[in-house]
Amino acid sequence: MNHPVSTIAPILEAPLQTLPGIGPKLAGLLEQAVGGKRVLDLLLHLPERFAERVRIETPEDAPADRDSVFPVLAESHRAVRSAKGARYVEVRALSGEARVVLRFMNATLPWIEGKLPRAEPRFICGRVRPEGDGFSVMNPEVARDAGQLPEREAVWP
Repeated sequence: MNHPVSTIAPILEAPLQTLPGIGPKLAGLLEQAVGGKRVLDLLLHLPERFAERVRIETPEDAPADRDSVFPVLAESHRAVRSAKGARYVEVRALSGEARVVLRFMNATLPWIEGKLPRAEPRFICGRVRPEGDGFSVMNPEVARDAGQLPEREAVWP
């Protein structure tokens, strides 16, 4: 009679490339990320940390030291270059009565306009900072509903 461990051992020792959908290129990237070539190495690879997010109604409620999830309505979009030449897209939005400036580094205007259409409710997640008479968020995550931005999420190296 075969012991259960003896039947699973060959699978665990198999190269990453034997998994469905893993070709040579992806296998190489996974090998670097997990520090090994076997399926077992992938299974033992743990997250680096967990991102903790807090759900709030307006940016005034945002804690300074954590990412926050809150609703916004985009009012305007524009492509901008910094003084050093870096390209980014700036979105002026409202959250409740508060003005929020969202900045997306290395993004294109059409892509951001698709993710954050003008006057359509969206939820963003990011670190809120006071700026002028409003707030700003750099490179926020964007979702159609708050459920797409979990309060706790694994962060992989």
